[in-house]
Amino acid sequence: MTSEQLRYAIELANYHTMQRAADVLHITKSGLSRAIQQLEEELGVQLFSRTTAGTQLTEQGKQLLPLMQQELRVNFRLHQSATNLRHSATGRIVHFGYANTLLRPLVREYLATRKRDPHFSYLDLSQHPTAEIVRLVESGELDAGFIDADRALQQRLNHLDFHPIHTGGLSLFTGAQNALVGQPLTIENLRTQQYVMLKDPINQTVFDHLQSLCGPLEVVLQTQDYAIACDAVCQLNAVLPACGLLLYGAVENYRDYQLVEHPLTGLVDDRFTYGWIGNPQHPLDKPTADFIARVCRRIEDGAKQD
Repeated sequence: MTSEQLRYAIELANYHTMQRAADVLHITKSGLSRAIQQLEEELGVQLFSRTTAGTQLTEQGKQLLPLMQQELRVNFRLHQSATNLRHSATGRIVHFGYANTLLRPLVREYLATRKRDPHFSYLDLSQHPTAEIVRLVESGELDAGFIDADRALQQRLNHLDFHPIHTGGLSLFTGAQNALVGQPLTIENLRTQQYVMLKDPINQTVFDHLQSLCGPLEVVLQTQDYAIACDAVCQLNAVLPACGLLLYGAVENYRDYQLVEHPLTGLVDDRFTYGWIGNPQHPLDKPTADFIARVCRRIEDGAKQD
């Protein structure tokens, strides 16, 4: 079977008439009918029933349609990957994982690199929890990953190359009118706040430490989107436990929110290190290693500016 035959069958299933599907596909009705007949003969299954009401999938066709769609997607990905490999100076696709929304420095450096060198390796990005990135780098499914690691996790990374970029802590971020502004953080005033939570293991661990001191705290929103979290802080007069570096890197118009930062250091163990990991069993080529070094400089420069 060919990709064209699969595409024709999928469109016919969408439009239910030979003529409408043929018009969308820019082929003749007879050409579409012939392609469908050839596909049915190859599969040994009647995919469509033709009646005065139109062309409908048979029960067998309904069961095979998801597989045809999957086969077509795989075929497209095969051709896309082959094209990217053919145009890459290093002859490979680089797979990166990232564990949080500090994505802008990575993407901006990639765009800048591709602008200078159109043949730089194609970059495949995927977001995973830190623990999953560690597993994928160990297995070789990712070439490298950007993670945030507390002390306990760092001690378990001895078999991988871990390159710290920034070590810091979490703070509480509030609007300028919040009652915490100008006041020391105490158990009593932390209990009175409403909390916006980012779905991140480091943030959750620190929040659990806060609750062990203060008792149950009220959470009004949980989200993976840093900009939405900042909106909620301002609109609900809530507080947000977060890493400043990640806020600066994740939210394009972060300064417009005019949030006030209240460090948590001294109250709880909030220290963690942001960095990237690689597998010494699968060393990076020089262009990729140089690219990561430039990304790290972007992140470090952003931390110094803020």
